[in-house]
Amino acid sequence: MEKPDRLEVRRAARLLLGEDRVGAPLAALDAARLKALYRRRALETHPDRFAHLPAAEQAALADRFRGVAEAYAVLTAALAAREPPPAPVKSMVPFGRWLHRRGLISQAQLVAALEWQRAHRPSLGEIARRWGWLSGGDVTRVLSTAGATERFGEKAVRLNLLTPVGLGALLRHQQAGETRLGRYFVERRILTALDVEREAHAHERRAA
Repeated sequence: MEKPDRLEVRRAARLLLGEDRVGAPLAALDAARLKALYRRRALETHPDRFAHLPAAEQAALADRFRGVAEAYAVLTAALAAREPPPAPVKSMVPFGRWLHRRGLISQAQLVAALEWQRAHRPSLGEIARRWGWLSGGDVTRVLSTAGATERFGEKAVRLNLLTPVGLGALLRHQQAGETRLGRYFVERRILTALDVEREAHAHERRAA
């Protein structure tokens, strides 16, 4: 995203922070604080909280949630333009690959676990429908659109059914709700729960 202008930043600050904080207060805002504020506002406006309301109210609230996500993207871009780029961080080996390298699981078990995790992952279309961002017809249109190498979200953006910011919010929600890989190995008695917990801690320490 390009550097937003002052008016865009002002509007985003008013929506996300609940007041106009362009100037000294906004200048004091850092990425960690902004992310915490976004998570709080996203939780307050999340469509899943209002599934019991009439469809018209759900649609209005879904628009508010989308606005919060777009405001976060604007303020993030504003901070990125203001701050120097962060120092490179050590790349993190995925947890499944970590277990394989440690000799705790085989390659075949890793592949099976990843397929299991993918099968338990809610689809973007399902999430977008639940949030009121796409209709059943929209999902069908995306799925039937040509583009063998494109993912569902990329097609939806190309068809102007989702914005890039909206797609990012859906992907973050999908990832957050993903079933943990360790569960696969525990349920099949390949590893114990204690093994998974111990390796998860070691994995996190190695990435720090």
